[in-house]
Amino acid sequence: MELEHESTDYWKEIGVWIVIYIIILTVLSIFVLPYFFPFGMIAWFLVFIFGTYMLIMWHYENTAFVCPNCNYLFTTTLAKHTFSPNKFTEKYLKCPNCDKRVWCKGVLKKPVEHLIGTTLPQNKMKKK
Repeated sequence: MELEHESTDYWKEIGVWIVIYIIILTVLSIFVLPYFFPFGMIAWFLVFIFGTYMLIMWHYENTAFVCPNCNYLFTTTLAKHTFSPNKFTEKYLKCPNCDKRVWCKGVLKKPVEHLIGTTLPQNKMKKK
């Protein structure tokens, strides 16, 4: 089994959720904010907070990380996952195995749950 970085299907799924989220916020902005002030603003803000929370939780529950230095597969705490700097498919994390801060690649968690907490052989990584 080759370890795949976050796949196209993964990004399509998160893209769909983000588009739905943006559409909901836009509709609320157009139809609720101007007509139901100040309660519309409160409703919009609550939907914004809840939607952001749901997107973060979905990504947190479906992502593990691989250290590029030692090839260690690990997960993070919710706080580290939420507040650590990130690029499109990487997060700047401290590897629990080698204790170095590096840009770790995100991988789909489901296919590799049984490998979390282990060092992966170098040939298991599939470069894209």
